[in-house]
Amino acid sequence: MNNSQDRAAAERSGCPPADRIAERNGRIMTTDHSSVFRDHTLTVLVETELVQCYRLGKPGTGIDSVQLTFTPAGIAIQGDWTPGHYGVVSARNYTARWLARSSGPYLCSKFYVHRFVPAEAIAGLSDPVAAGLVDPDDDDAAAIAEALQQAGREFADGDFGYEGLMERVQAIGLSEPYELWQGYDPADADRLAAIQQAFCRLWRAHMAKSGQKENSG
Repeated sequence: MNNSQDRAAAERSGCPPADRIAERNGRIMTTDHSSVFRDHTLTVLVETELVQCYRLGKPGTGIDSVQLTFTPAGIAIQGDWTPGHYGVVSARNYTARWLARSSGPYLCSKFYVHRFVPAEAIAGLSDPVAAGLVDPDDDDAAAIAEALQQAGREFADGDFGYEGLMERVQAIGLSEPYELWQGYDPADADRLAAIQQAFCRLWRAHMAKSGQKENSG
């Protein structure tokens, strides 16, 4: 099964499309990790009224496994293949049913906070006109664009950090640089998308097989 077939299967199951989760600032991250979970199964570790815990994994190995725990305090995603170094925890009061039905920036917002994303800054500064940072009709557009590109290259090379970049682009002419390039880490967002999609597919199949209603999770 290829990635297009994976997405078609997900749409038939009623799960939100996972490979378009991280839409920010007019850009869409398109890393598709769905193949990671192609052979995974869902194992019930705990399933009570207050707490549910499930393992997504390939039989006989812990490689690329994910554990999802749902409590009144929120959702904990842990395991071998997770967003971040050691996993991620959601805001309070979100359930298995909610996770199965959520996607996009809304899903990200319950696990992450907006922050400066260096990759977004580097990408935007590589073509300031296309990124809307420079008015092409400005008499000094070419000079401003070149100065911003240079700042982006120096930032990418590690010549200065976040504050240095803000000072540089503000001096060049960007009036509110601290509002730019805020979002969710694209790698974490893409991984969260893939986990959500796999959980949606496998959890819904489990609920149907066990005769449970989705609103009980």
